[in-house]
Amino acid sequence: MLSFLPRRPPPLADLDPLGPLFVRLFNHLMRGQNIATALAALEGKRVRIRFTDAPLQLNLGVAGGRLAVAPARDEPHVTIRGRMVDFARLATRSEDPDTLFFQRRLSI
Repeated sequence: MLSFLPRRPPPLADLDPLGPLFVRLFNHLMRGQNIATALAALEGKRVRIRFTDAPLQLNLGVAGGRLAVAPARDEPHVTIRGRMVDFARLATRSEDPDTLFFQRRLSI
């Protein structure tokens, strides 16, 4: 007898080893930039970036005034959700963050 159980979504995978690579690249590019000083105000805060079009997430935190990988088991202070392409548009500044948010392509 077949049972029709609802399918569970695949478990979320941390972007490991991409997380440390992303953090290294970010910290290298931000050296000497104004944003580096702004990170100090976020000391100890954690953010989770969750991709809605793939079972992936990236857990980040600020430690010592620098971006760091945060353990997935730690509850984030904020979660940002969106498609990978929209995060890419945000990172390359080809799309305004307000536009992405108000068009509900990114959610906080």
